[in-house]
Amino acid sequence: MSVSLDLVPDQIFAGQFRVRRALARGGMGAVYVVEQLSTGKQRALKLMLPLSAQSVGHFEQEARTSCLIPSEHVVEVIDVGVDAATGAPWLCMELLEGEPLGDYLERMGALGAGETYEILQQLAHALSAAHDLPVVHRDLKPDNVFLARTRTELSAFLVKVLDFGLAKVVARQGSLNTMAMGTPLWMAPEQSEAEQPITCATDVWAFGLLAYRMLAGRDYWRALEVQPFLRELLVDPLVPASQRCAEQGGPLLPEGFDAWFARCVARSAEERFQHAQEAWRALEEVLSPHLVAVGASGAMRRPSWWPASRAPAAGPRGETLETFTARDVPGRTPAGTLQAALLDDSRSAEEEPSAAAPSAGDERGPSGSAGEPAGSSRRRGVGVFGAVGAGLLVLGALGWWLGAPGEAPVEALSDGRAREGSTREGST
Repeated sequence: MSVSLDLVPDQIFAGQFRVRRALARGGMGAVYVVEQLSTGKQRALKLMLPLSAQSVGHFEQEARTSCLIPSEHVVEVIDVGVDAATGAPWLCMELLEGEPLGDYLERMGALGAGETYEILQQLAHALSAAHDLPVVHRDLKPDNVFLARTRTELSAFLVKVLDFGLAKVVARQGSLNTMAMGTPLWMAPEQSEAEQPITCATDVWAFGLLAYRMLAGRDYWRALEVQPFLRELLVDPLVPASQRCAEQGGPLLPEGFDAWFARCVARSAEERFQHAQEAWRALEEVLSPHLVAVGASGAMRRPSWWPASRAPAAGPRGETLETFTARDVPGRTPAGTLQAALLDDSRSAEEEPSAAAPSAGDERGPSGSAGEPAGSSRRRGVGVFGAVGAGLLVLGALGWWLGAPGEAPVEALSDGRAREGSTREGST
């Protein structure tokens, strides 16, 4: 039976949602802004084509997994089900206003110790709650970390982890053999082959790479082509973080970061931190001495979309750090009624462009041009990294349902993105 996911405005879907507008469409799924009839709130609704009974069950199981993680830093899943009329599985989530961490880093380049501390502290809360279950995200990267607006003055933003679509519940014995999935630049070595054991240490690998990206302003890996990258990932000695950062013309890294990073990216999973909380506590010791001393470079910067009325009191950025320090934990207040969609970042060419005009900070020059920010060294060669070598299958975040089936793999590294600019929508 042919199933259409082309919903129209004001259509009632699954007896629970009134469609407002489409946000993204692909060969295997679609995303809509909807009104939840029972509450009147705006939500994000993801739909998946019912390819098989197995894929439907897989979708529901993994969707429910994210509901179990007890952290306000995991995107809230409101409901999940299968539409009786079409057989299409659906997932209802909160809408988020803000921008992905990837976009923010693209504009800002290297972050100071204070900003890095604040973002990673919140991210670690989400990962630690997942690892306690234990659940492994398996596709942690800048575009699966969202900086959402909050209603509190205590924090510049609320960090939300997106797309647990590739997440897996780790077996009782502590590992899970599974098909290789992830995004190449952020994948641990054990993800490069099918049937390798996946543990919480798999997420720790990506957590370490994220910390480097934030402090150094560039991705750790030098190679962009597939074979050189695989050699760097799996064979060549890993260069100390401070040495690589200096080679890239980046800033000085905090003392102690080299040892911390080396443990995160140990090729043997057994030699890494075994839990996100363990990795964060060790990184906290590295960053804490630098939070006040770094002054301007460590102060929290407000994203470009942050309302001017919420800006901290006037004064040098070093003083701002004392008013709003990186140690301020965001309040447990909800993100509120939000106007930008939580979207999968593997969009097809069929996606409608955002209605919001990009801010000045979103403007980018051509790749490699003088107008390109310092942090944009790896955001090129977009595509899906298909089968490379024996048993290597890489999927972008939820690309298994939003991407078009049957597309030829692209032999170039991808960070999972298929578009430029922010996913946020303008106020309605």
